[in-house]
Amino acid sequence: MATNYDDQPNPAIAILGGGPSGLLLARYLTIHAPNITYKVFEKGPRNNCDATQHGTCDMHPALGIQAIKEANLYPEFEAVACFDTQSMGMFDHTGAVITKNELQTPQVDVVALREMLVRSVPEERVEWGCEVASVRKDDASGDVVIRFKDGREERGFKLVVGADGTFSKARHLVTPATPHYFNITYLRTSISPASRFWSTAVGSVASNTYVGFGLRKQLLAQKNLCTHSYTVYAGIMLPETWADARINNPDAFREYLLKEQFGRWGSRGVNFLRYSDGPFSIWRHYVMSPSSLSWTSVPGVALVGDAAHPTLPWPSESLSNVLFDSLELGREIAKFGHEGLDNAVREYERKMFPRRKALSEKCQRLGEFLFDKDAEAICEVLLAAGGEGL
Repeated sequence: MATNYDDQPNPAIAILGGGPSGLLLARYLTIHAPNITYKVFEKGPRNNCDATQHGTCDMHPALGIQAIKEANLYPEFEAVACFDTQSMGMFDHTGAVITKNELQTPQVDVVALREMLVRSVPEERVEWGCEVASVRKDDASGDVVIRFKDGREERGFKLVVGADGTFSKARHLVTPATPHYFNITYLRTSISPASRFWSTAVGSVASNTYVGFGLRKQLLAQKNLCTHSYTVYAGIMLPETWADARINNPDAFREYLLKEQFGRWGSRGVNFLRYSDGPFSIWRHYVMSPSSLSWTSVPGVALVGDAAHPTLPWPSESLSNVLFDSLELGREIAKFGHEGLDNAVREYERKMFPRRKALSEKCQRLGEFLFDKDAEAICEVLLAAGGEGL
C-alpha cells in the first residue's frame, strides 16, 4: 500500500539540498523505504540548471551508475546519457598535440541528470526556493532545528541529512572541520552553436573534449550532449575573491584573460576563450583535510556528498562518489527502518569514511600535480592511470 503523504505532516527525514545527492537519496527512499517519509528543502527554483554552466560528467559503473540502477532509474538514464565512445585531445599550451584518447565511460549532461532526478521524486516532497539559514540542536529537546532565510523554523525530524554542498549548514553539528580554498579557480563560459567559431572548434580539436595544460594553467572545452554548445573552463591559480568584481563585464574580462593570463598560449586553445559568447561564472575549488573525514556519529544528523567532504573535480568519478554516498545511506535507512535511523547513519559513516578519504587524498594530489608540471608529464601520468585522472 502506497504511503499517503498528506497524512504525514511531520516527515521523518529532512534532506537539505535538491542537487544530485539529495535527489538521489529522495528517489531511493521513495522506492525502497516508502513508509519512511521525507521532505527535500532546496534553496533554488525548480528550473535552476544551465547546461552551459554545468557541463558533462562521466558516470562510473561501480559508483554513479550503480546508484542510478538501484534507484530504478536506469532506463531514464539510458535515454539522456551517451554510451558512444567520446574522444578527448590533450594539448600543451602552444597547441601541440600530446595525445588523443578515447573515453569509454558513459557521459551525461549535469542538467539532464538533475532533471531526471527531479522528475523521479514526488512533487509534494520537494520545497523549492527554501533557503536554509542555519541548523542547530535544541539542547532541551535534542531536536535538530532548521531555520530558513524567511525566518520560519522546522523541527521534529528524526534525521536531518545535509546534502547542501561545500558550505553545508549542517556540517558543524558533526565536525568542527571547515573547507579552505585550494588556490585554484575555474572561470566558466561557453560557445553556443550560433557562434561563428563553433564549427571551427569542432574541427580544430577533432574531439568532444579539449584539454590544454601549461604554464601552471589549464584550458578545457567540453561539448555538451543536449545543447551541442561547448562549456569552456579556464583554470588559474588566483586569490579567492579576485574574479568577483571582474566578471560582470564579460568582454573586458575576456580580453584580460587573453592578454594577461593566456597571452603565451597558442591559438588552438585560446580560441575557445576568444570566441566564447556566454557569460562568465566562477567555480572556486575548496577542500578539507582528508584526516577530517572521521567523527563520532551524531544522533539525528547525516552528511552526504560535498557536505560530508568537498571533493575536487579530479579524478572524474567525483560526481559518481556523491551519488554513491546517497545510495549507501539510502540502503542503510531501508535496512534499519524508521526506528533505526541512528544505526543506519553509523553504518553508512563506517563505510563512507575510508572511501571518501582515499578519494580526497587522490584528488588533492592530482590537483597539485595538474598545476605544477608540464603538459607532457601530466599526460603521461593520466594515460598511465587509464584516463582516470580527468
